[in-house]
Amino acid sequence: MKAFAIACLAMLAAGCASAPAKPELDRIVDQHVAARGGRAAIEAVKAVRIALTIQEADSRVDADYLASRDGRMRIDIVQNGGTVYSEGIDAQGAWQWVENNAVSGPSSASGAAALQRGLDAPMILRGLHELPARGHVLTLLPSERIDRIDYHVIRVRFVDGYVTRYYVNPQTWLIDRRRDTRPLHPAVDATPTQIEERYFDWREFGGVRYPVRTTQVDLASGKQLQLTLTRSLTVNPPLAPNAFDRP
Repeated sequence: MKAFAIACLAMLAAGCASAPAKPELDRIVDQHVAARGGRAAIEAVKAVRIALTIQEADSRVDADYLASRDGRMRIDIVQNGGTVYSEGIDAQGAWQWVENNAVSGPSSASGAAALQRGLDAPMILRGLHELPARGHVLTLLPSERIDRIDYHVIRVRFVDGYVTRYYVNPQTWLIDRRRDTRPLHPAVDATPTQIEERYFDWREFGGVRYPVRTTQVDLASGKQLQLTLTRSLTVNPPLAPNAFDRP
């Protein structure tokens, strides 16, 4: 009987030893998702409304960003008490509007693509773990040491071919940085720039952690291009039927 028990234990040990280890990429994604609040909390986010203040050089504007998991969004830029620019995605597709109707109608192809990627980016509505099911490809790159931190680097190739890299801090498991080459405002100026977006001061809203301060930096010059501050963030706000409609 004792010999039988020993044999069974040996078989169990062999089975455990031969079980494949979880891929490193999956482990890092799991740690990051847990740090943000977990899969259930992230996937329960059906819509968000974010009030922002955006600073660039000598300009300062407020913005209202609204997005939902059904693929609709809009952002309205307010300056001196009035809306000066809006863009979004409604049931008919991407659109843009400029003050006094100087420009109104479909968004440019690059602008529309950027808006769509924003809906899938793992910082607003979705988690990093949800991207593969939506056709985006995640690849773990060699770690990079920046400011004495050895970052886990995850490259994301979006379904439209666009590529970006997210830098996961191995101490907090949150994303500290994102690097890619892109125009800062594709609907206004399509000139590509190597940009590092940095995320600070993560806070919990509706059970999910979001960064409330973001900077965008030109990597070539080190110049800060933009500072964005979150004034308020509401998870699953009530949505009017026409909330995303173009003007």
